[in-house]
Amino acid sequence: MLKFSKLIVIFGIIFFSLPNAARADFNISATPYEGGRDLRFGRVDTPFVNKEVRLRITSDTGKQYQVFQRLLEPVVNERSERLNSDALTSYTLAASNSFGNLYQPQALALSYVDQLLYTSSTRGDNDSFQIIYTAHADKFNLSGICLGKIIFTLVPIGGGTFQTYIMDVSLEASGEFKAEIKASSGINALRLDLERNKKDYATLSFTGNSKGSLNIYQELIEPVQNELKEEISKGTVQFFTAASTASRLFYTSPVALERKRLLICSSEEANDTITLNFLLDEDKIFKQKAGNYQGRLQYTIEGFGISQSFVLDLEIRITPVFKIDVELPQGGLRFANLRPDAQPVLREIKISVKNNLGRPYIISQDMPSGLVSSESVQMPAELFTMQEEILGEKSGTLKFAEFHSVAKGKVPIFSSDDKGSPVQIKIIYRIQPTLNVVVGDYSAMINYSLEEK
Repeated sequence: MLKFSKLIVIFGIIFFSLPNAARADFNISATPYEGGRDLRFGRVDTPFVNKEVRLRITSDTGKQYQVFQRLLEPVVNERSERLNSDALTSYTLAASNSFGNLYQPQALALSYVDQLLYTSSTRGDNDSFQIIYTAHADKFNLSGICLGKIIFTLVPIGGGTFQTYIMDVSLEASGEFKAEIKASSGINALRLDLERNKKDYATLSFTGNSKGSLNIYQELIEPVQNELKEEISKGTVQFFTAASTASRLFYTSPVALERKRLLICSSEEANDTITLNFLLDEDKIFKQKAGNYQGRLQYTIEGFGISQSFVLDLEIRITPVFKIDVELPQGGLRFANLRPDAQPVLREIKISVKNNLGRPYIISQDMPSGLVSSESVQMPAELFTMQEEILGEKSGTLKFAEFHSVAKGKVPIFSSDDKGSPVQIKIIYRIQPTLNVVVGDYSAMINYSLEEK
């Protein structure tokens, strides 16, 4: 009887142990680097915040498996407002696993669709890997405490029971609207200079816009003028804008700076930087009186519950310019192979004067020895004539509006207006051959000079 009882006990132990030995281990878990069970970003008040999570998979099934993730519940604040879909991203950290293959090496926005993160070895070895989650403050469209859920799914390849793990997500989105303006110089002023710095820029940045559309206005609240209160000419200063995101800009090509209030940007972005570009119009700057000019710009940001203004100084230095440029025909003032029976021969010279001194001037020409051939034969004075005309904007007085003999020596040929306005003139030199003209190549040396009256 004793032996029979022992056999029954032993058999019972074996019978009840068999189910435990057959139970498979197939599980997934997630642990944030900072501890706990939840993915907690805390207050996100910097451009971005990264958090690291390690996923661990244990399996003794001998089957290959895959790991997926997706959003189980949207990330929403206390007012049930949903966080932008691209405000949270993730990527797998390369070489953080021991076996198998990692996917999603580049950051992608969290989705409601399964995202494949990992495929195990064919043996289905135990493994772990790291995921980097990022909260992007510049993508926030709301404020407050935000909560959501991420679900990880462990799926055996070829069929079988899958396992899941749910991780809570929390963050605090800063709702404080901030804006600032910065000039490239580092001080609160734009500086333009005819010689060294014909262009300059400033940036107007804002963050934390969670209340919809913003309008940005520009206004010249103090005119750009010199020490004598003389305003700079319209169009001398130009501006245009650029942005880093999808904000709507209204002046993307250079236009004249005006005193009136202008809507330069409309934006629904949470964060953006608007670049304010300024430049001098080189065609008009030489018509502007030399001196130091100053003005003040005001930028106003307006939106629902938002109204902020910034002032930016505008400083322009126009250095004195008093110069003459002469454009000669190819070969200079030369008349080749002149013959008695030839038709009239013309040569043109263009003279440009740039002057911003605000004082009148005179252009003179000086022909020391007249028109002479290569054989030292002098062309009769009455056969060598000249005529002038003003190109472009008319100002000043021409000395030779009609053809007239070219005189030897220094002769005034143009007088500016009282303001000394810049001018461009064309001089036409003409040879009218007659029967007594000696055949040959004729040329003349003429000098041009610019002097104040």
